Amino acid sequence: MTDLFVAGLVLLALVTAYIAGRLHQALIDVERSNHLPYKVRAGMDDLSAVSTDALLQVRDEIRQGRYDPEQPAAPRVKRSGDGAGARAARG
Repeated sequence: MTDLFVAGLVLLALVTAYIAGRLHQALIDVERSNHLPYKVRAGMDDLSAVSTDALLQVRDEIRQGRYDPEQPAAPRVKRSGDGAGARAARG
């Protein structure tokens, strides 16, 4: 009877681990598709943060307005030559 009970517990643990792994993979796939609102994605990032200190530092930067993860990059300036030296030579 004890062997059957232990085998049942092991089987239950394996099934639970399999389901947890499938759920984790599904969450990763949903997060990659970016169909979730930004606040939900940010919350998931917060939950998976390894360093609490780094998380708090980023939150402070966000609150102080120094960090905006949704801000688009500035357009690149097309330049020929090496910048000011090339413009001075052209005259």
